[in-house]
Amino acid sequence: MKRTRRTEIVVEKYQVLVVRRLEQRPPEWCEACGEPSRMVTVDEAAAIRRVSAREMYQQAETAQVHFVERTDGRLYICLGSLLTPTQ
Repeated sequence: MKRTRRTEIVVEKYQVLVVRRLEQRPPEWCEACGEPSRMVTVDEAAAIRRVSAREMYQQAETAQVHFVERTDGRLYICLGSLLTPTQ
């Protein structure tokens, strides 16, 4: 009788994301939330959600996240809406 030996290898990965800013922006009023919220750049939001910046722009256009567009054309994403689970 031949015996078969089975070896199972389990690999676990952990990732920590640290967003550091040189400038500390105070909370701003989010019209959609109706309360003050921290605003992050599109690149920061993309890193938090683990998607591309292009995907973040699409989520803003389809109202999946709250955003504000500044007069200089830069887009900022509401951190409160960013951290809520998507449908």
